Amino acid sequence: MQDEKFRTAPAKWDEERGLHVLNGGTQEILFVKDNARVSEIELEPGGVIPSHRHNGPHLVVAITDVDVRSDVEGKGATSVHLKSGDVTWAPGGYRHTVTNVGKQTAKFVAVEFP
Repeated sequence: MQDEKFRTAPAKWDEERGLHVLNGGTQEILFVKDNARVSEIELEPGGVIPSHRHNGPHLVVAITDVDVRSDVEGKGATSVHLKSGDVTWAPGGYRHTVTNVGKQTAKFVAVEFP
């Protein structure tokens, strides 16, 4: 069963916890466990998460209202607007850069799967 394979596959992240300083924000890896990595991201207006790849799917939960632009390599830009409490699912398999184009700090939690 595919679900069983997913649950027993080794996680693909080196770091267990840590704080990464971004251009205008931070990404704090809260924990890596059971094939999931949970991070809290805070981006000031104009802040950028540099280019990174999502091999697997991920879930994003908006802590504050979020107004960002996702520049997907080879596909262009997409606007993402979430209200506090909104949840969105992304399938993975792409590389992108994220920029806070809003007027307030964007804070969200990302749950990533390998």
